[in-house]
Amino acid sequence: ADVGRHQVLKFSPSGKLLLALGQEMKPGLSNNHLCKPTQVAVALDGTIFVSDGYCNSRIVKFGADGQYLGEAKVPHMASGATAVVHSVLLDECTDTVLVAAREAGKVHAFRASNLVYKQTYDLPMRVWALQMGPYGKALALTWEVHKDAMIVEV
Repeated sequence: ADVGRHQVLKFSPSGKLLLALGQEMKPGLSNNHLCKPTQVAVALDGTIFVSDGYCNSRIVKFGADGQYLGEAKVPHMASGATAVVHSVLLDECTDTVLVAAREAGKVHAFRASNLVYKQTYDLPMRVWALQMGPYGKALALTWEVHKDAMIVEV
């Protein structure tokens, strides 16, 4: 994901551009626009999940060919402020896509197949990254200033 270009780019191993999602240098909120996307997760069949985080607070789903397949808005924070989406993790075994809202200290779960909201996990600190761990467990890296970083199970 290229935050500054408002795009997600896919390259071949030799460096050839294969796919561009979003419009270069044109932020927006539509089927073919992104606004400061932060990360991607790719399914085995090539389906792409984009955390379109800084402006749009959504997860966007694209087919392997770049066709728009749908989106889900990430719930707002308790204060009413828009949640900024920073990290995305796909668990195909459970048909779940997890999205980290860093400042809120939350991870939101959606059904990967149709992006229907499942639940929210409240974590002890800001969530910086999501990763699959041993035995199919989703893990989150959490950290706050003046505190030790922690890896917690989601």
